[in-house]
Amino acid sequence: MLLLATLIPLALAGRDYPLFLATTAVIHALLAVSLDVVVGGLGLISLGHAALFGIGAYLSAAAMLGLGLPWLLALVAAGLGGAVAGLVLGALSLRIRGHYFVLVSLGFGEIVRLVLLNWKSLTRGADGVIGIPSPSLGGVAIGSKLGVYFLSLGVLVAVIVLTRRVRTSPLGRAAVAVRADEMAARASGVSPALVKLSALAWSGAAAGLAGSLYAHFYTFISPDVFTVDVSVTVLVMVIVGGAGTAGGPLLGALLLTVLPEWLRPFRQYYLIVYGAAVVLVMVFLPEGVVGTLRRARLRPRAALT
Repeated sequence: MLLLATLIPLALAGRDYPLFLATTAVIHALLAVSLDVVVGGLGLISLGHAALFGIGAYLSAAAMLGLGLPWLLALVAAGLGGAVAGLVLGALSLRIRGHYFVLVSLGFGEIVRLVLLNWKSLTRGADGVIGIPSPSLGGVAIGSKLGVYFLSLGVLVAVIVLTRRVRTSPLGRAAVAVRADEMAARASGVSPALVKLSALAWSGAAAGLAGSLYAHFYTFISPDVFTVDVSVTVLVMVIVGGAGTAGGPLLGALLLTVLPEWLRPFRQYYLIVYGAAVVLVMVFLPEGVVGTLRRARLRPRAALT
C-alpha cells in the first residue's frame, strides 16, 4: 500500500486536482489512524475528534503567524496541543463507559468549536485565519502540491510505525486487556485510567499533527471546518475500513475521500447514493472491508485445523 501511495502521485505530477485530492486523502488517513487508537484500541466511540484536529490546526497557524516559528516547531506545538486536549478529554471520561463517553466527547467537541468561534481576539472567530504559510523544511517553503503530499505521507508513515510499536508494547497489551474486560484487567494489576489517558493523549497528538498539515496545506481555517460532521465522517472511515486492523483506517479514508468525487456525475442524487453505499457496507460488512477480508482469509485455515 505504501508503494502504491508513492507511485500514484508521481503519475499524477502536473495534475493539480488529483494531487489535491490525494493529499486530502492522506490527511484524512492520519485522522482515521489517530481515531482508531481509541476505537480499535479501547473500543470507545468518540465524536470529539474534530476538536483535537482543530486545536492542532489553530496552534500550528498561531505558531507561524503569531510567533514566527518554523514549521517543524509549529508541527510539534500542534502535536503537543492535541495530546494535552486528549488528556483533558480522557480526564473527563475516566469514570464513565460506553455510550456516555460518546456524549462526553460530543460535548467536548462542541465546547472547543464554540471557543474557536467566539474567542475572536485569538482565533478571529467566523472570519477564520487566512494566509497561513506553506510547510517549510530548512527555511525552504514546500509550495508544490507534490511536495506537500510526500511531506504529509512521511508524517503518516511515522505515526503508523509509532502506533504499531505502541500496540506491541506492554502498554498496548494492557489496552487489549482493558478493552476485553476492564474489571479483570484491574484485578490483574493493569491501571485502566493510565491506559485510557495514554491512548487518548497519543490519539490527540496524531490528530493535532493532521490539523497542522491541514492548516498549512489549505492555508485557511475557520471553526466551520471542525464540526461534529468531521468527527462522524472520520468515525465512518474507521468503521468502514475496519477498526483495529492494520490497513482498515487507511482504506476507509481513501474510499470516503474519493467516493464523493466518483459520485458527482449523479448530481443531486450523489448524496443518496453515497449514504446508501456507506450503510450497505456497515450492514453487510460489520467488521469493515479489511476485517471481513481477513476473516475470509483465515476461515479456510481454521477449517483445516
